[in-house]
Amino acid sequence: MTKTFEEIKYIMKGVKLITDSTIEDASKIFKKVKNKGIGKTCNSEIFNAVIIYCAVRINDIPLTLSEILEINSLFPDSERFFFKLYKKVKKELNLNIPLIKPESFVPRICSNLNLTDPYIETYSYLIFEKSKKRGLNDGKNPIAFILACVYISCLLRNCRKSQREMVSACGYIISESSIRKNYKKILEELGLYNEFKN
Repeated sequence: MTKTFEEIKYIMKGVKLITDSTIEDASKIFKKVKNKGIGKTCNSEIFNAVIIYCAVRINDIPLTLSEILEINSLFPDSERFFFKLYKKVKKELNLNIPLIKPESFVPRICSNLNLTDPYIETYSYLIFEKSKKRGLNDGKNPIAFILACVYISCLLRNCRKSQREMVSACGYIISESSIRKNYKKILEELGLYNEFKN
């Protein structure tokens, strides 16, 4: 199937979080991939998803892989084919794809939870930074960890949100037990248990 950037641009324009600079980066990646003849036999949906995902990650846009697949009309079982092409594109183009910064998800999580208290976002960053300095996030799922930080911030500000609501707000497949484990660890290590005693 013929692959054109106009299709990718159209998809990206329909996503609120994606900026014009991210679309420009996607265009550059697309041209390099086409010039190298990568993904010629790959279906267009997988091809488009890989280009968009690379640009989104480079620009630290808080979109999950599941969401990238969804906007390209792909099902979760497409991940195997996605990663095969993604690894090839990353290697051939020598792309420096940064690790996910969990703190970049804070504004989006707060927005999806309809939180109006600005201090919740501020507290979430502070708790994350203090936890990070102590190495509490080492080896932990980054999104589950940041959700625990937001959850604690909500409690500190007397804003009751369930762990289930936290999971729904992030867009990732995260278990409530993961949030709970991180939540307890953070409270213990930062000495915040007294804040929640009845």
